[in-house]
Amino acid sequence: MLTPRRAVMAVAVAVLAAVRLAAIGRAVSASSMPAGSASQLMADLRHAWQISKGHGVTVAVLGTGVDPNAVGLAGRVTVGPDYVKLPHPLLLEGTLIANGIAGDRDPDGTLGIAPEARIISVRVIPDIDEPGRQAFENGAPFSGIVASGIRYAVSHGARVIYIDWLPYSVDSEDVDSAMHDALSKGVVITTLARPAAAPDSAVTGACPVTGVCAAPAGRACWRGP
Repeated sequence: MLTPRRAVMAVAVAVLAAVRLAAIGRAVSASSMPAGSASQLMADLRHAWQISKGHGVTVAVLGTGVDPNAVGLAGRVTVGPDYVKLPHPLLLEGTLIANGIAGDRDPDGTLGIAPEARIISVRVIPDIDEPGRQAFENGAPFSGIVASGIRYAVSHGARVIYIDWLPYSVDSEDVDSAMHDALSKGVVITTLARPAAAPDSAVTGACPVTGVCAAPAGRACWRGP
């Protein structure tokens, strides 16, 4: 039986798969993937598709921002706040990820992994080559920005949240609070970026129904300190 919770979890798996595929596409080769990761990726994806392709589920992408007019995304993206506020956003990484998740058809004719999902774009970091990135990184209150992005996503109906960059530091109580609030509402938070200073004990080998799906293979969870 397809329950709303199973549909949300299936989309969360699809989000991780989409981001991992995007990472492979940017790499020189897939040789850097952990052994068995590609086959695990396809197994996860096949299982997710048997449950849902995203219908009725909204995914918030907290990253460099999504271009709502990009090929394959027109009419599927709600543009949320821009916490970066640089004058010339590139919207590259976020658009690539969003297209991999919910794109109708990209320029190569590829369908997104959860093509019936909708996207909320929340811009929390600039693209790598974006003018002003270094100045932003030197002075930005990362924890507060990510926490605000999570709260915005939850209040605007996101059932899955993908975070492209996850702060973890002594001043991350705001992030922890926002995450716990989201999880208490049944929202699933996903990221491929393990928190930079997360202790080893914070990462486990299996992803339960609730938690922050993380780690390079997308098979572990970070629950906070």
